[in-house]
Amino acid sequence: MLELCFNEGVGGLLAYWQSGKQKILCLGDDLSIGPVAGGPDSQERREQLVRILGSDPWGELPAGEWIDEAWQRYCRTWERMRTLPEGTEVRVWLDRTPGSWCGFLASAEALAFRKARVTAALLPEWVARPDGTAVEYSGWGEASPEELDALLEDCCREVPQVLLGGLSHRWRQLQEENTPLRAVINGRLHSVPEDFYDGMLLSRLPEAGQTIRLAELLGRTLGECQPGIGDWWLACRAEALAAEGRFRLERDPGRFYNSQVTRYQD
Repeated sequence: MLELCFNEGVGGLLAYWQSGKQKILCLGDDLSIGPVAGGPDSQERREQLVRILGSDPWGELPAGEWIDEAWQRYCRTWERMRTLPEGTEVRVWLDRTPGSWCGFLASAEALAFRKARVTAALLPEWVARPDGTAVEYSGWGEASPEELDALLEDCCREVPQVLLGGLSHRWRQLQEENTPLRAVINGRLHSVPEDFYDGMLLSRLPEAGQTIRLAELLGRTLGECQPGIGDWWLACRAEALAAEGRFRLERDPGRFYNSQVTRYQD
């Protein structure tokens, strides 16, 4: 059985769990962010990946060709998806993150065309533990390798071919809409405008006149709101909001995430 996931962190988790990567397909580009009209391995998506991987907010990444290598690896994975042996068993690792659902919808056509036998591993929102506590999950990357076997016992469902066709059709609709973002709203994937997450950022600003690091603002937003996206988009929106005069952003020239955010006096 092939394991299909849509996040590099989840891919690493599965590799550790399986003690190898031979049976793992990881389509790690977050298709919930940026243009999708041209397809997941289009030039537009390459440019989007370069923007994300090349942003280096901490100023610590080495120079080199590693971004191009990451893109080539991603394209090879998509080519492998499109040429799977007919009837291949595929387990798709799905959670509540928009990138996960976008990846599944984008891959549905290839899975249907190859008549893959698909099982969806749907991450539960929460799990009760024997010690009387409960743990809440928003993404598979939050689980530990030791938890996976137990989680899989109750969360797997067969995906019929007719549903793969419907998912593929929905993805073509999203491609036609081609908005800057896609988000899960009430359990369904929708196209949304670029300012969709702005309210989350603004509601977690400090008191008027107070200052915090940008990294803390992003961390608060990700931890408390659990939007299911990475910090890159939120950092871009923070810059945009500061340019609109919503708060003051004093950039740290060496490490962008150390920049200071100050809420204006009302």
